[in-house]
Amino acid sequence: MNSTQSLDILLSLLMFKEEEIFLSVLLWVFIVFLVLTVFLFLMAAFLRIKNKITSLYHKFLKKNWDAVILKIMYDEMHPYDGFKKLRRKHSLSYLFHIEEYIDLLKGKEKDRLMKLGRMSLKNIYKLLRSKDTGKQIYGIHFIGLFHPEEQYKFLMVNSRDMNMTMTAIKEMHAAKDIHIKEQLVRMLLTFPYISYIYISNLLVEMGPDIVPFLRQVIEKRHQYPHEQMIAIETVRRMKIHGCLDLGEKVLLGTEDPGVMACWCKYIEDQKDVHQLHLVIPLMEHEDPGVRTAATRAFLVMADKIDSEIIKKIFNDRSVMVAVNAYEILKGESANMPYLSVGSIEKLKWADIYKEIL
Repeated sequence: MNSTQSLDILLSLLMFKEEEIFLSVLLWVFIVFLVLTVFLFLMAAFLRIKNKITSLYHKFLKKNWDAVILKIMYDEMHPYDGFKKLRRKHSLSYLFHIEEYIDLLKGKEKDRLMKLGRMSLKNIYKLLRSKDTGKQIYGIHFIGLFHPEEQYKFLMVNSRDMNMTMTAIKEMHAAKDIHIKEQLVRMLLTFPYISYIYISNLLVEMGPDIVPFLRQVIEKRHQYPHEQMIAIETVRRMKIHGCLDLGEKVLLGTEDPGVMACWCKYIEDQKDVHQLHLVIPLMEHEDPGVRTAATRAFLVMADKIDSEIIKKIFNDRSVMVAVNAYEILKGESANMPYLSVGSIEKLKWADIYKEIL
């Protein structure tokens, strides 16, 4: 059979003749898979070559960057002179690379590299105006690292975007300007659906400069319990004792169980015995969270625990009160009041009490 006859047979199969329909379908499937296989092979080869070239190029760039960065860091070259020697100095790759150095340094070496980094922000401002959220976040991150005050200006423009605002605030926790910090706190307080613990974590990183503002929130924002909880949790985590004198205003001025429980935790951490008289009534509160927090604060601060208090705690309708009491009292059985075996057996949570003994 010559080549012409073979070609005629192949063409006839490709024409889907009725008597050879099955063979025609198989042939077309084979051709499609063959084309896809060749295409994928070529694509994989192209990507492999491209990645290899990119990797080699990045190695070349890093050698250039490292040589300049190290000279500037050790004050062997002025930042401006080094900037002129850099390749791809306005790229994100370069800014991420110099950030790795900055994270490891302190003092004058860090200051020199910060100056160098500020010269490379040319394209970052374009990212801030991008419609791509990911690019905006890159922009916020690097402006926050090198120019936090300018990042703040951008933040004010985009404050309606909660996710973007939260990202920017997280990047700006080290801002030095107290007015910026206060404005950031105000913005964080406008997000009532975000956990007060998460927000307090961000505020703690801003440092004690914001404590006077938080004190005002604790003292005056009774109509906004979420804000009070954030402020109380923040000063508690900062271990600031300067707000303890507000205890009476807080506990007598609110009906929100979350605020009461937060303040009891603050008292427990600070061991402020002067507020013990405010805590005792809260051990009878209808909310189990408040009773639990008040019980913990009482047990930490009380000089003497009598048998009636023990009975009240281990007969509470919420097991969490007894469990938290156990956490504080375990190992303190020598200071426990005497209870007869019969009295212990009558306790609702007798098994937990026995674990203490």
